[in-house]
Amino acid sequence: MFKVFIDLSKYVFAFLICIYTFMTFRIFAIKDESDRALKCIQQNILMFVIHFLAFTILFISEWNLNITILYLFQALFLFIYIVLFHVIYKNGNMLLLNNMCMLMSIGFIIITRLSFNEGIRQFIFIMTGCLVTLVIPVIMQKVKTLRNIPWLYGVVGIVALLVVLIMGELSNGANIAIQIGNYISIQPSEFIKIVYVFFIAAMFNQSTSFGNVVLTTILAAVHVIILVLSTDLGAALIYFVVYLVMLFVATSEVLYVFLGLTAGSGAAVVAYKLFSHVRIRVQAWLDPWTYIDNQGYQITQSLFAIGMGSWFGVGLGQGMPYKIPYVEMDFVFSAICEEMGIIFAICLILICMNTFMLMMDVGMKSKGKFYRLLAVGLATAYGFQIFLTIGGGIKFIPLTGVTLPLVSYGGSSAFSILILFAVIQGLYMLRMNER
Repeated sequence: MFKVFIDLSKYVFAFLICIYTFMTFRIFAIKDESDRALKCIQQNILMFVIHFLAFTILFISEWNLNITILYLFQALFLFIYIVLFHVIYKNGNMLLLNNMCMLMSIGFIIITRLSFNEGIRQFIFIMTGCLVTLVIPVIMQKVKTLRNIPWLYGVVGIVALLVVLIMGELSNGANIAIQIGNYISIQPSEFIKIVYVFFIAAMFNQSTSFGNVVLTTILAAVHVIILVLSTDLGAALIYFVVYLVMLFVATSEVLYVFLGLTAGSGAAVVAYKLFSHVRIRVQAWLDPWTYIDNQGYQITQSLFAIGMGSWFGVGLGQGMPYKIPYVEMDFVFSAICEEMGIIFAICLILICMNTFMLMMDVGMKSKGKFYRLLAVGLATAYGFQIFLTIGGGIKFIPLTGVTLPLVSYGGSSAFSILILFAVIQGLYMLRMNER
């Protein structure tokens, strides 16, 4: 009977996520506010049904009452957070909020399936982050000096990254985290990424003269070089791309972008020559089957998992995603493909794309240059991180070791992305208040 339930649930998951995804793009085009609000409520219902069904399967597969308790806390939290946000921020972007909560709920499901203990920790990270970031939209609306302190952002960013370079814990060949006690590990580059975007936006808001562009480029390059020296190359690549996009939006100079891409290509060659783990990742990307027993093991197991899942997946809890090292962080997309199916995974990508479009829309419609650059920079950081994570997992690009926002396990990643969403919400409300 349970096997029949699992088999049926695969199609239900695909059906529900397809409806949610269709509504996501449909709402994006609706102008009438009451109609949009009704559709957003329907989206919430779909999210809670997917969440309930998934945790029902996880409970039945293990008969662990703690899974039910965790589900109840998560469902109650999501409900309270959505209602609270509606009450506090009546002008908030509810579609953006819905997408954020859907991504969080998918993360809750897959991480709990992979590791119950990590599922608890991730829930605590998310819950704390959501409550803290509730005040950020207020700050964005009330504090007008944010655009006037570029040097503070720059100094804070460079100093924090230097601290990680000097004192950071070595993990998989990179200095990326600061260990506090036995249980807390913070990855500052995730948070500095947001400060870095504030820095560039504030600098270009002051001036886009050649001298200021050169100065901003030098300071942005310092951030990237420190990350490279820490061998946190995934973060360095995100910082680099974010700067190029913001530079183009601020100046509209194609030449600057061309010079930046040329310099970046040269730096990539240098990194390949200098860092052995970069060469290993490139080799594993080019021919993982030759190195299947060592450096190609992760990517081959990821491809096996995606292939095993086919369109509808093998069923939640029925696959073997744990065969992929660091599956809960770097390869969570592959685990979703295996157990929930490629259709579900494609819809996940589309939800992320829609979220990126919402963020870019906020930026393009913002009146002030600082706010426009800020939204575009944060949207680029979000979108490019998704590209790196999924692209690495499907062997489209070499692995970079970055997480899938709000879906992968990781406290620093989740907290920083929640801050990013909150800042975008604040920018959206500023635009709505100007109407």
